[in-house]
Amino acid sequence: MQRPKSFFLAISTILVSSLLLWWLASAFSSRASNTTPRAPAQTVSQVVVFDGRGSDGSVDVFIASEDGTDVRSVGATDASESEPTLAPDGSRILFMSNRDEPGNTDIYVMGVDGTKVVRLTADPAIDSAPAWSPDGKQVVFSRANPEGTWDLYTVNANGSGERQVTFDQGSEGQPVWSPDGRSVAFTGVSKDGADIYVLDVESSSQTRLTSNPGADADPAWSPDGSRIAFTSDSKQTGTVDLMVIPSIGGESTLLMPGIGQEAWSLSWSPDGTRLMFCALGPSGISAQVLDTSDNHVEALPLEIDGTADW
Repeated sequence: MQRPKSFFLAISTILVSSLLLWWLASAFSSRASNTTPRAPAQTVSQVVVFDGRGSDGSVDVFIASEDGTDVRSVGATDASESEPTLAPDGSRILFMSNRDEPGNTDIYVMGVDGTKVVRLTADPAIDSAPAWSPDGKQVVFSRANPEGTWDLYTVNANGSGERQVTFDQGSEGQPVWSPDGRSVAFTGVSKDGADIYVLDVESSSQTRLTSNPGADADPAWSPDGSRIAFTSDSKQTGTVDLMVIPSIGGESTLLMPGIGQEAWSLSWSPDGTRLMFCALGPSGISAQVLDTSDNHVEALPLEIDGTADW
């Protein structure tokens, strides 16, 4: 299995170089390998969506039950489809694909049965890491620019009204919308490293939440909006820790140390009691679920090459 190449992989270069390189130069981009899927509206809290390898070797979107069983492919083509995210009402799946432009990725949406595919972006630059607004009417994503950095954009769920919302000299990626729809948490990378920020969507003003050495990345907003989970290698022990910080700022708290050599793709369960993440360990990449009440971790029986989400 191969670690997905994307914005979040660029963060790891902070540890070995002062140059912030971005790993989206492959046929695909952000976290593009095998990811974890979500399912139909009536079972939203009981499924996982992911991208995995299809029978032809290309990356496809899959849906599985919450325990990792009953896996089925959705909307497969001979192109690559990755980073699927289920709409809040469970009726549609966001994903990124190179189906219309080999060598580049754009953002698409389709029904959970793989039909009614709509292309939301058609820019010559690489678009990645799409995330739904809580009302399902907008999408936030990250786009590469000619300077070699990344900015955040929003677009309506029908493909209209695209708008750039960050304009910094550094890079912004891994966006995730707040439950109230007013803010977006993201990973911001500058010469100082990678940290967690919160963006006011209307005003584009930003608040920096972390300033640790090393890389803080992969924010995940809790369902009640009070906390943001993230990964951190600030201790520089060779593994990353799972952390949480109040969404309004403050001291971060350790949830679980040493969850993997690398970890990414954090997402909370709808009730806020569990946290799923992908981790790289000695045996490869796995999707794991942390029960925050007792710190019990359980691996899902999914063949993950990239990301997972529920």
